[in-house]
Amino acid sequence: PSITIPDTVRWIGDYAFKWCYALTEVRLPKALTAINAYVFEDCTQLTSVTLQENIEVIGNGAFDGCTALESVNIPEGVTAIGDAAFYRCRGLTSVTIPDSVTEIGYSAFGNCSGLTELNLGAGLKVLGRYAFSGCKRIKELYIPGAVGEVPFGLACNCVSLQRVTLGEGITYI
Repeated sequence: PSITIPDTVRWIGDYAFKWCYALTEVRLPKALTAINAYVFEDCTQLTSVTLQENIEVIGNGAFDGCTALESVNIPEGVTAIGDAAFYRCRGLTSVTIPDSVTEIGYSAFGNCSGLTELNLGAGLKVLGRYAFSGCKRIKELYIPGAVGEVPFGLACNCVSLQRVTLGEGITYI
């Protein structure tokens, strides 16, 4: 089953669709500016989400445990990706973080074991601990210099990681 939420909807409450195991596809409304906490947590059959360009925040655990999620288009305009927002999204293979994102939370992409490509935007300033831990297929990682500090456990258990490039401005690892 799929859900198309009408464009008049401006707010979806925390945990709204948690454990909707049969849900496969979601189209979010244009009026929505935030995906709140754990809205789609453990929707294990969810393969496709259409995020509209007005989204500014992807909340904590918003897609945690959406193990079948194959791709997500994070639109320019998103400024923050919360803690564990995509945690355990094992089906994700590629993620591009736009330049508008300034903060990625704790374990935001942790245990996305299918992730092979990760592109971080130049606007990134804050990376949470363990942000990419357990991403076992990532081979390369570039950390923009504006981040300043590489946090504890950032790429912990990224067993295929072969190259890390640190941008000018990194002062602490």
